[in-house]
Amino acid sequence: MKIPRQLKKLRQLKKTKHRLRGVEQLEPRQMLTVSVLAALPDLSVLVNALPQSIAVDARYDNPDVTGTVVRFTTNQSGSNNLIYTELFDQAGPSRTRTTPLTAANFLAYANAERYTNTIIHRSIANFMIQGGGFTQPTAASNVTGGYPATIAQFAAVQNEPGNSNIRGTIAMAKLGNDPNSATNQWFFNTADNSGNLDNQNGGFTAFGRVLGTGMGVVDALAAIPKYNADNGGVFSDLPLRVPTTSAWQPSAYVVFPSVAAVKELNFTATSTNAALVSPSFDSTGKLVLTYGVGVGTATVTVRASSVFNPDDLVEDSFNVAVAGVPTAPAITSVVAGNTQTTVAWTASTSPSSALVANYLVKYSSNGGATWTNFVRPASTATACTVTGLTNGLQYVFKVVAQNSVGLSLPSANSAPATPATVPSIPTAVVAVRGNASLAVSWATPASTGGSPITEYLVKYSSSTGTVKTWTTFVRPASTATSVIVTGLTNGLPYVFKVIAKNAAGISLPSANSALATPATVPGNPTAVVAVRGNTQLVISWLAPASTGGSPITNYLVKYSSNNGSTWTTFVRPASTALVCTVTGLTNGLPYVFKVIARNAAGISLPSANSLAVAPALPSA
Repeated sequence: MKIPRQLKKLRQLKKTKHRLRGVEQLEPRQMLTVSVLAALPDLSVLVNALPQSIAVDARYDNPDVTGTVVRFTTNQSGSNNLIYTELFDQAGPSRTRTTPLTAANFLAYANAERYTNTIIHRSIANFMIQGGGFTQPTAASNVTGGYPATIAQFAAVQNEPGNSNIRGTIAMAKLGNDPNSATNQWFFNTADNSGNLDNQNGGFTAFGRVLGTGMGVVDALAAIPKYNADNGGVFSDLPLRVPTTSAWQPSAYVVFPSVAAVKELNFTATSTNAALVSPSFDSTGKLVLTYGVGVGTATVTVRASSVFNPDDLVEDSFNVAVAGVPTAPAITSVVAGNTQTTVAWTASTSPSSALVANYLVKYSSNGGATWTNFVRPASTATACTVTGLTNGLQYVFKVVAQNSVGLSLPSANSAPATPATVPSIPTAVVAVRGNASLAVSWATPASTGGSPITEYLVKYSSSTGTVKTWTTFVRPASTATSVIVTGLTNGLPYVFKVIAKNAAGISLPSANSALATPATVPGNPTAVVAVRGNTQLVISWLAPASTGGSPITNYLVKYSSNNGSTWTTFVRPASTALVCTVTGLTNGLPYVFKVIARNAAGISLPSANSLAVAPALPSA
């Protein structure tokens, strides 16, 4: 039946029409060949074991299929819509040579999904059906854009002739008189075309074969009515699934929704006791065994079947024994000590008659990356002190129960614990006087004991005997190595000691500091009186009411001849006497005086000024 031309633009593709001729048919051989290469071994696992993955691909094989398997999905109705092919990228039966370049070229298009939703654009009875060149339109043929579009091409591939173009093979289409022009278009030989195609145009590259009953699907596609859609162009032998004499919808085309490489075998698995051992397959094709909570034995059967012929299969069975080991302990506490840690846990239960005979205690100093067994005699106690640890190093612990059947799963890792001891003693305690206070400082201990110092306790004593009474200076916890101790009594000598504290406890006290006495400057002298003499005056005064807690070491005597505008210090050796003769004065010139007391803390405020007195010669 001829269809009026609807795809005007398709005339431009006329030059790509490939010159093929059809001859007699030859059906490929069918075999049942799936076999076991390496049987799965019996397994013994512990109760509560984690799921186990087992690679099965390399254990089973269909020796009649050695190359990459490609699945063509068609839009045929019903379940018979799949065509499986084997590419000749590996040596094997039904080929004279391998075609690695052509197979890789075909897979490149498939992997890039360029064959997705492509159509059979040419079908010739008793010859071939051809695809791989054009995508299914999305609009009716009488609408602009309602025509198949060419797919993007990779570079042309080198011709690899030598395999016969018999019925059931897939080959590459190419341009006339150009042996190395094949790109994306391919065709299924629906007849024995070897006499025509094996030598024509350098020989057509047969690079794969249809597997199983796939030729039945190919023949069904070849039987779909053809239409001359472009008056002798590319689509002059276009198969359409819906008979029509004018426009047709996208659903009328014979479409391959997907063309993809697949594994040659399908796997399923069953268990005689799925509650004990449940088999499944993950997304990578590995057999996954998931274990329940019981003990016993289950038989798992793996079935490997040909992807293109489900009746071609082999079954492989193995036993899985789930041993009745104890349940995992649960750590309840870890208490760090000096180079040791005490670990406690809940007792394990045994799902069989075998009682727990021992607990293995393991520790790790690198967060669980590696573990060390703590060596000790076998014990069923649910606590253990792990010795020989390093202070300051963080450890985690786990415990494993053991009975006559075997070992339990380990407990969850404990919380981290850091062994430590008290710090060593602070040193170099020094006190510096202040007013009713002393500034105390010290050097940090040589060792923190493996735990950071959290506080320094500062103690002081004013006891004079060998046995002293100590008072702790109350202040917020601090790790500073100095403090001003306040609330002391000026003039009273004190000694100090310092104690370091960490999470493990307190250190021994430091050695006592040297005596230190808080003090302030003296009070000011009073009652300054000047008695005249010849070019001199005798000055006297009363001592200050307070020495400031430190003995007075000197009195400074100052005088002024201008009523206090300026002052001169009388130079003399230091003296604590309450009287002083100021010499070198000018007779008849009145002077006023003031006195300042000095102690170790400094100088007092000056006394009040004396009355003005002028030195003079004695009366006759």
